[in-house]
Amino acid sequence: MQKKDKLIYTLLFSCLFLMFLANFDVFSEASKESVIEKAHRLQRLIQEKAAKGQDVSMALDLDKKSQLAAQEGNIDLVNKLLSDAIKILEDNVSSETTKKSTFEENKAPSETTNKSLVEKGERLKKLIQEKAAKGQDISMALYLDRKSQLAAKDGNFNLADKLLSDAIKTLEDLTKIFPAKKVIELPVKADKVIVTEGVPKYQTGQEVKEYKDAFNTKTILANDGKVRLEITSTPIYIEEVSSTTKLKIHEESPFGAHPGYTYKKANIDRKELKWVGAGSTLPQKLGFDYSNSLDIGVKWNRPEVYAVWDIIQKTDKDIEKSIYDWEITDYIYGSVPKGINIVANIDVTENRMVRGEMPFPKTFRFKTSYLEEKYIAFVKKIVERYDGDGIEDMPNLVNPVKHWQVFNEPDFTPKAWKEYAHLVEVTYKAVKDACQECKVLIGGMAVLPEFHNFYTPILKTFKGKYIDIFDFHHFGEAWEWLEYVDIVDIIKKGLSENGYDNIEIWTTETGTHGGKPVNLREQTEREQAEGLIKRYVYAMSVGVKKIFWAFGIMEGFADRNIDFDYTGLIYDGKGSGDLGYGKKKLSYYTYKMMTEKLEGSNYSKMECVELGERIYAYRFSKQGKFIYVLWYH
Repeated sequence: MQKKDKLIYTLLFSCLFLMFLANFDVFSEASKESVIEKAHRLQRLIQEKAAKGQDVSMALDLDKKSQLAAQEGNIDLVNKLLSDAIKILEDNVSSETTKKSTFEENKAPSETTNKSLVEKGERLKKLIQEKAAKGQDISMALYLDRKSQLAAKDGNFNLADKLLSDAIKTLEDLTKIFPAKKVIELPVKADKVIVTEGVPKYQTGQEVKEYKDAFNTKTILANDGKVRLEITSTPIYIEEVSSTTKLKIHEESPFGAHPGYTYKKANIDRKELKWVGAGSTLPQKLGFDYSNSLDIGVKWNRPEVYAVWDIIQKTDKDIEKSIYDWEITDYIYGSVPKGINIVANIDVTENRMVRGEMPFPKTFRFKTSYLEEKYIAFVKKIVERYDGDGIEDMPNLVNPVKHWQVFNEPDFTPKAWKEYAHLVEVTYKAVKDACQECKVLIGGMAVLPEFHNFYTPILKTFKGKYIDIFDFHHFGEAWEWLEYVDIVDIIKKGLSENGYDNIEIWTTETGTHGGKPVNLREQTEREQAEGLIKRYVYAMSVGVKKIFWAFGIMEGFADRNIDFDYTGLIYDGKGSGDLGYGKKKLSYYTYKMMTEKLEGSNYSKMECVELGERIYAYRFSKQGKFIYVLWYH
């Protein structure tokens, strides 16, 4: 749906909403009049601002939420949401045309504004701690706080101040407007449903003795085609009990991990691992163990050790004589058990970089055309060896590699987009020459702001060519699954504007921590586990086709200071709050339950179900029955 058509549709729905309000007997005449006046006012403002090209998306979202609240008869919430929508539009007068001057005037906050920001920041911090300690859902306040920080960074201190106020009000009104639990009625076709909580009923994974007994489960009978449920922030699965059976839908699983293995050698100190150059670590000496991935249902593996040119052609002579050493990559791909797909990264590191003789890949530029030709030959050789077509394949190849990614997070060098674009083009052509059905992923986007600076120029240059899959990475606190919709909307818009209407969007690195990284809020195992389900299901709902949990099945990335070190599903025996090497977290069992419930679904037919304000509900179709995932946010 085009933006203009979407706006017309929304305004038409708003007109119907006005008629609905006018005939809704639950409201008093006075309150009905107030709400109808606000709805009319909002409709006029949306038309007026949209005609000027201003962003009305947030107001439209609040308007939609007010309509849902009206259906539930919640007049106070309808009034509040309409007022908030009107205020957003009134506060944004000429915002698009005066943005530059506003930022120039606000390069530094005034003393009064600065004092207000500091005071509100401290107030918000205390409220977050207070509400979190009571187990209340603070995610919306954290989301607004993040937006406030971004606004301040851009110099828009008035907006930053407003967002802090909104965050504070959200927490102060938390139990009054949005209670911790919500009772809903879900329409179903079956006579009864089985309800299973998505996270084990314990506080830590080490309390789980038997997996099958770890989750609260109950059966609920339907009444007049509906089941009555109480939902919270913990996601639940609802399965319709039906005798209908159909053939399993064969569709590629969305469930991945980066990497999808642990090490057979215990207590590895990752600080000591070195994959390239003198004294490098041989993966086969550590041993890659996929038993945990097989247990929890991981179907995609992105190895941490990339297909590095330096590993395979170590010397100038190797390059000149076309000598390839496949020992390491044979182990990396050959050790992956059948049933787990592989996404391989081609690391374009050139031999001279290791010795510090050239800036590649910092600028993604080949020093000579000769090296470029040799790189292309290398790509063709490696793709041919692992494509499984029976021609020059690796001996005893079990899992063909059909997905190749060009480098990783190239946007950390934003000014080098032209050189990287050339690298993608030559790599893409080489991959396709060797394996026409193989897919090429662009290097995963590390930070959203660089989409416009780095990826958009590449997309404009390519005009729909040389990319099969767009990849982005996203980490953060448990609540930050909320940001997926903003990220994916921006990516989809950029792709569509440049001829990429049909390519898939993946995220090969995502995760949230359980524990206490330096300078980040401590999160419990339960917070991490709930965040895991929401990252997968919500990402799928906005169009992400594959989601890879990172970093790894077992935690421990490098230095115990960043969230990467705590995102794993199994403890590694190091760091603050660690419960012991090999101990499984709640998130381990949560992942396993998620794949058991949803694997085999027709993911492309996934539907969003409207059940009311702050309720996230999704319906999956699996083997002739529906499975729902619900939570209250």
